Amino acid sequence: MEKGYKEDNGKLNYELDFDFIQSIAKRMSLNKSKYEPYNWKKPLDVEKLKQSYFRHSLEIMKGNYEDEGQEYGHIEAAACNLMMILHQLKNYVPVNISNIATESKEGSSPPNHEDLLKSINEKDSKIEYLEGRLKVCINEIEILKKVIDRMSNVNTNIPFIPNRNPATNPWIPTSQPFRHNQNLIE
Repeated sequence: MEKGYKEDNGKLNYELDFDFIQSIAKRMSLNKSKYEPYNWKKPLDVEKLKQSYFRHSLEIMKGNYEDEGQEYGHIEAAACNLMMILHQLKNYVPVNISNIATESKEGSSPPNHEDLLKSINEKDSKIEYLEGRLKVCINEIEILKKVIDRMSNVNTNIPFIPNRNPATNPWIPTSQPFRHNQNLIE
């Protein structure tokens, strides 16, 4: 009997460690009381997930694998975090949704598309405001440069002899209350 042939070029090869997948599922079931099923599929703050992953990775790097009574708990938790981060990045707008005014609370529906756009527009208007302030600062710097240039062009060969008489020079400290000399202000 002739042996058949099945084309598999370009097809996925599922060489997975099913024990590892099972250990991740067990790790997720440890938190069943905290979260409803598939909570990780809802929009989450990716930065918080990254921080959690980082904490577990640090423990792994220190050689500490045990967490929450599980021999390889930190590795399993890190894997869960990576799965959640990947899901968030693939499925949701890369915006820190915890800053949205209509923030999704545990058990409520996630923010809708309009809320995400509103958040983006608010950030855009903040950027425009900051750009305007930056232009003002740049203009002020240019003015200061001109003042400094003019001051540097002043004839410095003329000796400066300060008026040391407090009665005629209000800039010399005295024990009497401060008085303005209107002629100096104008």
